[in-house]
Amino acid sequence: MNRLLTPYMLDAIRCLESGLADIAGIDTAMQLGANRPMGPLALADYIGLDIVLAMSENLYATFGQEY
Repeated sequence: MNRLLTPYMLDAIRCLESGLADIAGIDTAMQLGANRPMGPLALADYIGLDIVLAMSENLYATFGQEY
């Protein structure tokens, strides 16, 4: 689950950082375009950014690549 979910949230964060869209735009696009009940940034906030960071670090330690 984390191997799929974490890159999804991290890519949404990268889109936000690059200025592709704002938070509402990214979350709305995924809710409407992919029929997700919650956007990736809202999900990251709901889970807790400390948990998202820990999941990211665990994936890097396990697979040795950035997501």
